[in-house]
Amino acid sequence: MFGEHSCSACLASLQPADGHDMCPACLGPEHLREGLSEDSCMNCSFMPRAVRASRLAEVEHLLGQAPEPGQLTPAQQSQAQPSRPKRRAAETAGASSGRRAKESKLASKVDQLTEELNQMKSLVLAIRSGTGAGDTGAPAPPTVVFEPEDDALSLVASATEFADYGADTVPQDTASGHGSGVSSRSSAHSGGTGSEDNSMGVIIRMALARLQLDVPQVQPAPASAFFRRGPAPATFTVPPSEEYLRELHACWRDTRALSHTTSDGRTLAAMQDAAKFGLARMPAVEPAIAALVVSPEEALRPDARCPRPQCRVTDDLLAKAYDAAARMGRIGNSLSHLMLALSASLQEATVDASVHSFGDASLQAFALMSRELGRLMSTLVQARRQVWLAQSPLTETCRRTLCSVPVEPGEVFGSAALEALERTVQARQTRQQLSGLHRSMPPSRPGGFAAPPQRRSRPQTSPTISSRHARVDGNTVGCHRLVSLFLKGALRLRPPQAQRAPVWDLPLVLDALCLPPFEPLAQAELKWVSAKTAFLLAITSARRVGELHALSVSESCLRWNSDGSGVTLWPNAAFLPKVLSPSNLNRPIHLAQFTPPAGEEKSGLLCPVWALRVYVSLTTSMRRSEQLFLCYGGPKKGCALSKQRLSHWVVDAITQAYRHSGRPLPSGVRCHSTRAVATSWAALRGVPLQDICDAASWASPTTFSRFYRVNVATPHPLGVALLPTSTASSH
Repeated sequence: MFGEHSCSACLASLQPADGHDMCPACLGPEHLREGLSEDSCMNCSFMPRAVRASRLAEVEHLLGQAPEPGQLTPAQQSQAQPSRPKRRAAETAGASSGRRAKESKLASKVDQLTEELNQMKSLVLAIRSGTGAGDTGAPAPPTVVFEPEDDALSLVASATEFADYGADTVPQDTASGHGSGVSSRSSAHSGGTGSEDNSMGVIIRMALARLQLDVPQVQPAPASAFFRRGPAPATFTVPPSEEYLRELHACWRDTRALSHTTSDGRTLAAMQDAAKFGLARMPAVEPAIAALVVSPEEALRPDARCPRPQCRVTDDLLAKAYDAAARMGRIGNSLSHLMLALSASLQEATVDASVHSFGDASLQAFALMSRELGRLMSTLVQARRQVWLAQSPLTETCRRTLCSVPVEPGEVFGSAALEALERTVQARQTRQQLSGLHRSMPPSRPGGFAAPPQRRSRPQTSPTISSRHARVDGNTVGCHRLVSLFLKGALRLRPPQAQRAPVWDLPLVLDALCLPPFEPLAQAELKWVSAKTAFLLAITSARRVGELHALSVSESCLRWNSDGSGVTLWPNAAFLPKVLSPSNLNRPIHLAQFTPPAGEEKSGLLCPVWALRVYVSLTTSMRRSEQLFLCYGGPKKGCALSKQRLSHWVVDAITQAYRHSGRPLPSGVRCHSTRAVATSWAALRGVPLQDICDAASWASPTTFSRFYRVNVATPHPLGVALLPTSTASSH
């Protein structure tokens, strides 16, 4: 006759969300007061505090013990707490004895209890309506509607320009800590005398009513025989908007549909400095990271592409998704100005209070949507990181470190990731150096004393072979007699050839650079401007062709002196020099403006700073890469130049100079010979040897003297100087 959710003592119906096995009247006011304290039972702790306070108020009113508002303090509540174990034991014992009663007695009392229950319900309804008979004169409890408790600290901390929560909107029961559980907003919502309810649910209901839309009714969750307290249903759900979903799903099946925006759409999406805030296209992968996956030439392109086809497809889809989100962000930027202007206009105008509520709710909804959009764009950047790092030879620890770096707007990895990668490379080099040093140390004897070095009379081969090969005739491979004789014979058959004379004449080439087709430089063909600029940079810097190829025109790599006295060039971040040492990493090239001496004004046309300035100015309009030297013709016009073509430019300048002078071009002219010629002329002019080695990245002067130094001085006619003297002395 009764449902499953009935009181075990009086068989009264219980709410589906009530986990107790007894109704509030049978539990008693003491248990209900205990439910408002920290020592509440498990079933009470799952209920909202407002519901617990309402149950206590109803029971106390029925028993004639209702205190005045604010009379019951938390201290009194704690003092009034009974001994819960004894109370629960008594309740359990009473319930058990009721179950053990005979069916005859239970059947006789059912009708009586049912009648009393109906009387109690009618009495409660009469008290709530304020017109019930039998009123004892006690004040009726206020009619309240309870809502889930709000976190006052979260509301205040999340206040922004789009969602401004003032002090008057903080729930009073949460802020004060009293056990009433009735907030001012709840009272207002129930039609009391409190302030106007500004909760988001009420505002949306007002908006739906203004649009003549039905508010969906929330269906309670079905009860379960195993769980007395089922999941609490959502208080409110927003119905779908047909107009919004129509626009949202317009491009759902085909992403290319409606891709051509209108003029108004282009105006809304036009944002100043969009790339600075990460609202332009998907940022390009930094060259330092791209060089780990693709070739150096591909890494220097404006937008490097993945080498694997499947990864390339995934990367392109991520870039398209980011571009669409960025376009949405630019439109949202325009929408924010419109909404803020509309909100300011509503504040100045005399409109209905509900209109202000609509405006404030719209700003808050827009702010939340903007945060979700930012989270989406950050996730797309992290996904692109994963696609690129999955193809790199880095360790899993290094990959996790680079992926965990915070995302910066307008960048994929950012400066923090590049610094972490550089530290990883330096740490790896340090470990390799320490490992090599450990292998080269002589073995120590027991007791910690190193073995004395043995004198070796024979040349040795590579220590790697000797250390890994078994001994032959009691000696290592490098010390074996046959190996030593073989190396001596090979040295006699192929003696090293030292280049003592320069292959080409530097003064001849410099004179030709001051004449057509290289001059006048501003009107010359771009081919000869490029060749002259590359040759002058190679001569004045004494750098390898790979270092010249890595130069860039970006703001961080090309800086002109403010007074026009020179320029400083840095290689791009992805470039790794031939000799990996801290002093060679990211080494700049400092070029000073050349001022010719008096009477040699023509040589002023050889200023490398002037040639570089003219070359950068002529290539600005066609530039498609930040690399300094670009292709000047063909289908790759404006793209990055390869190292081989850059070497040809330097050789072309030398070839054209010899052709102009009418002299045959010497054989064996190469771009690398500029290092030997430039450093040898610098040594002849008195430049300190240490400065020459620093400019050319040589660790010691021995490298220069053994492999690069050539005789560029004019041969002295010794016979002409001595013969007249000897002839005069004979007479």
